[in-house]
Amino acid sequence: MPCTSLPSSPAASAHTSRWQRVCSWAYRNALDATAHCIRVFLAAMLSCTAAWALPPSYTVSQLYHTRWTAHDGVPPGIEAIAQTPDGFLWLGSMAGLFRFDGVMFERFAGAHGTPLLSQDVYALHVSGDGGLWVGYHFGGVSHLLNGQLVNYGPAQGLPRSSVSSLANAGDGTLWAGTTRGMFRLEGARWTQGTTSWNLPQTPVDALVLDRDGTLWMMGDDHIHYLRKGAARFEKLAVTVPGSNYHSLLLQPDGTAMVCMSGRMRTLALTPPDSAGLPAPEWKDLGITTDIDSRHAFDREGHLWFGGAKGAGRLLPAWGAAPVTRSKLRSNDRGTVHDERDAITDRAPLTGESISRIFEDREGNMWFTTRSGLDRFRAPASLRLPSDPGSLEFSLAPAADHSVWIGSSRGNIFRARRATQKRVKFDHLSSAGIDVLYSAPSGTLWAAGADALWRHSSDQDWLHLPRQPGHQPASFTYSSIQAMTQDASGAMWVSVLRTGVYRVMDGQWTLWGGRTDMPSQNATALFTDARGRVWFGYDDGEVTVLDGDHLRRVVVTGGVPLPVARLTEGTGTVEAAAGAVGTFAEGGDHLWMGSENGLWRLDGESFHPVVGAHGPFTGVNGIVPCLEGDLWISSNEGVVHLPADALKRSLASPGQPVEFELLNHLDGLPGIPVAAVGTDDGIWFATVNGVVWIDPLHRPRNTIVPQVMVKAIIADGKTYPVDPGTIPQLPSHTRDLKITFTAPSLTMPERVNFRFRLGDEQAAWQDVGTHREAYFRDLPPGQHQFQVVAANNDGLWSPTGASVAFVIPPTFVQTPWFKALCALAVAAALGLLYLLKIRAIKSRLRLRLEERMVERERIARELHDTLLQATQGLVLRFHAAMEQIPRHERSRALMEDALEYADEVIADGRDAVTNLRGTSDPSMDFAKDLQLIGERWSRDTGIAFAMSMDGPVCPLEPVAVQECLRIIAEAMGNAFRHARATRVNLTLAYSPRGLSLQVSDNGSGFNPDNIHVGRWGLIGMQERAARLTARLHVQSDERGTVLTLDVPARIVYRRGQRRWGHPLAQLRRRHASQD
Repeated sequence: MPCTSLPSSPAASAHTSRWQRVCSWAYRNALDATAHCIRVFLAAMLSCTAAWALPPSYTVSQLYHTRWTAHDGVPPGIEAIAQTPDGFLWLGSMAGLFRFDGVMFERFAGAHGTPLLSQDVYALHVSGDGGLWVGYHFGGVSHLLNGQLVNYGPAQGLPRSSVSSLANAGDGTLWAGTTRGMFRLEGARWTQGTTSWNLPQTPVDALVLDRDGTLWMMGDDHIHYLRKGAARFEKLAVTVPGSNYHSLLLQPDGTAMVCMSGRMRTLALTPPDSAGLPAPEWKDLGITTDIDSRHAFDREGHLWFGGAKGAGRLLPAWGAAPVTRSKLRSNDRGTVHDERDAITDRAPLTGESISRIFEDREGNMWFTTRSGLDRFRAPASLRLPSDPGSLEFSLAPAADHSVWIGSSRGNIFRARRATQKRVKFDHLSSAGIDVLYSAPSGTLWAAGADALWRHSSDQDWLHLPRQPGHQPASFTYSSIQAMTQDASGAMWVSVLRTGVYRVMDGQWTLWGGRTDMPSQNATALFTDARGRVWFGYDDGEVTVLDGDHLRRVVVTGGVPLPVARLTEGTGTVEAAAGAVGTFAEGGDHLWMGSENGLWRLDGESFHPVVGAHGPFTGVNGIVPCLEGDLWISSNEGVVHLPADALKRSLASPGQPVEFELLNHLDGLPGIPVAAVGTDDGIWFATVNGVVWIDPLHRPRNTIVPQVMVKAIIADGKTYPVDPGTIPQLPSHTRDLKITFTAPSLTMPERVNFRFRLGDEQAAWQDVGTHREAYFRDLPPGQHQFQVVAANNDGLWSPTGASVAFVIPPTFVQTPWFKALCALAVAAALGLLYLLKIRAIKSRLRLRLEERMVERERIARELHDTLLQATQGLVLRFHAAMEQIPRHERSRALMEDALEYADEVIADGRDAVTNLRGTSDPSMDFAKDLQLIGERWSRDTGIAFAMSMDGPVCPLEPVAVQECLRIIAEAMGNAFRHARATRVNLTLAYSPRGLSLQVSDNGSGFNPDNIHVGRWGLIGMQERAARLTARLHVQSDERGTVLTLDVPARIVYRRGQRRWGHPLAQLRRRHASQD
């Protein structure tokens, strides 16, 4: 018992035992569910395990039938069909060899530059190693294995004749049946099976290998067989007239059989134990089919046949004995078949000429015709035969695992599983049935034509019409929308555009005689287990009548996460829920379905239940199951909410719930508009009929799809994916597309994919059913692409498929280019730096020129004014001195004063000379230093010596001035304070710069202990810092050595510097001082 709803009111005492019996079902259900999980797990581990076969409870017309024609890419004239272990369905036709993954028909023309021998394919065979053997209409065989194609033609011993069949013998040897007899593959050559093999050189129709390793051959109206390990064929003592019209096939137990067309007869093939035994006998199935029918068994032993009148199926019981027209046989699911069923239960195919019937590894049946391809699979829902001409259906539960079905034509049926029986009821044939309701007592109520009809097992239908005058004059049309029975046995009936009536003893009372009832259209009525009557309205308002007290439910939030609360009295109503469609009760929860979602009453509040894609819309039927699952009918289709997913969602309000959606792919003929649960399953009414679902025995696909990457398309060019190779794409690939697939033939529309690009740490991206991945502007390097797939039942492939590819870098993406760019940037920065320095130097030169002009002006002014005036004063004083007698002491004083004045004039002239500059400051620099030293030596009596080392280089004037002042100060200190007897000065010109050294043999001093007020050494250090020069002082009792090292880039003129660096810092400092 898969699922059931709970009683609608406490008055259902008559049915209490029925619901109690469901408790034992829960235990069995748990066991079944556990067993199913184990089956799914094992199927995921062993992909070769077959899925469920097509259930016998479905007639052929109730199976999901899909057709593909030339419009969908099907090749014309299909002659052969086979399936390789990777799941691909291979089709051989006059237009070539094609493979099909359930979505796309893809032509296969060859592999690795080796083409097929022909495009006219006549036979296909899959060997035990997974290789595909291809036979051609005009001779030749090809073998495809692991992407390698090998062709066999006349050069390898095959004749130019049609290859009609291929099969492996018991010892693994491959045999080919042709129109010129049998041929055997030995190594790389084919040899014909002639008299040594006891074979005729006649056309071969079919080959098949049975479970015992016996190879059977049918052709030219005879049957030959080769036992496993034998060296000769043997001939069976039976004839098969017109063998090319009949089928040589395998039964589910692995034994061989011949099935004749026309009047269907079967012949079980078993090698006789000894010669002389009677020939096997034909069994007449009592069925007449088309003269050119084809036949095949499925794994459950159902015999399928197809011909000009379509496809049909016989159950295993047909083979037990000849069947007469009156003989009936039933299977364990309750489906009844007779000869008339077998003849009439046909499904039209894409063409009248059938070439092959084939069952794939997932249990689907395939029919190939001259015009297309047909597939039959088991849908999740079983559609009952509809009432012809009926546009609407209503449902109500009944006893004995059945359900009541009412149609808009006024007919009522009692249905169970796959059968239904019409109930005698013709009172509403003209108006149709609006609503059916099954009371807890088992009484059936039917509503229509403004009236109620009551029926129970012990009485006929009782008519309860609505009295005239109850309908307002402004309404010209009304219909009954919903009804329910309260705890007192009264019926509450909603009449659209009129109001809600309480019907008791045939009396209709509007609003139940109450004045506080809402006046809107009531679209849903329900009585819960506590006897409360719930009213749902078209504007989203909900009220509940508890005894004599009416309460109102007001929706205060909005979609998608509104919350509804129970409130007292009246108030403003917000239509967040939309029109209420249904109520249902399961366990401790009251459920409500509305236009805008699914709701759960928890205590005093309604809480929404939303899916991963938002609220469920148009919920008009709810079926709670005892194990906690919930089934609802909605605008999207049938929604299944598993118990564990519901539990997680209810524990965290607002969290989306995981769900399973069933729609037209599962056999729904339209949008479901109502749902009813019984002990036998769940029933859904749609706009095109009624369907039934068995939740525990739905067909399941246990085959895990095998994923493969088909091709890499880079900027419009396709790069094939071959095992063991890494495709190299063009540099700077902009647009990249990777195509992949996963052959799953049951429901390829629901095969989902996800992929990732990178290592195992990369995140998966869900792409749904799309079979392409797009990338743009990927960086250069090697990339790893991985994709996995899940079949229609959510079984994911454990490893999937992966492919590596390389995008080589362009020149601008290589490390060399980046290094060159870095060098170019550095060079550019260096150039900018040099340009900046040149500009700074130009400004400094301009400033120096301005300074030189100013110095020359000052020198002229000093010469023309101060020096001339001083010289005039000296001459006057000299004239005055001549007037003083020589013996006078004042004359001596005057002479001393005049000598000092001459020295002042000389110093002034030297100053003027310095202001004007010299033509060779380098030569003046050395001479000036020597003059300064000799003057100090003459004044102090201390010996002085000067030496020069290296070629003299032109010097920068600014540097010369700074160096001159530093060395002059150093020599002055040595002559005045060192108490030395000798002072030496050394000038050394070198590529690294100018070095000046002043040394003496005096008493020395401590350079770190400079007396306060003695600033000579400090000033020298500051001047050296301005020059970015190094000043080093070493002093002890043996004397003092002061060394000044000036870098070449500072002291030498441009063109003489060894390192080409300007005097930027020094000139900035001079400029700032100016």
